[in-house]
Amino acid sequence: MNYIYRIENQKGESCYSYKYIDAIGVLLNDLDWFSETDKRVLPHGDIGIDRKPFKNEICGFVSVRQLLKWFKSWEIKRMKRLGFEVKRIPVQKITARGERQCLAVK
Repeated sequence: MNYIYRIENQKGESCYSYKYIDAIGVLLNDLDWFSETDKRVLPHGDIGIDRKPFKNEICGFVSVRQLLKWFKSWEIKRMKRLGFEVKRIPVQKITARGERQCLAVK
């Protein structure tokens, strides 16, 4: 069994779902969420992935260390207050590994 790490709510929804971005109040648009200066890039800009996710794929991290390089501690605390938490998710397969994230099939 493979596992990835991801920030989700109890419904399995990602914090990157557009309906949560404003509520989280971290940043308000994709240009801020995915910023080279914050070391956040879309999957197709991540070395090792270099493509957009397929419909059956989810984004996540291969380790807690990788996740903590992506999210700041205050962001994780804010998301936790809104019902999101760091989860270890079982996946069928990790389909792509980038420098900053991974893609997987649940």
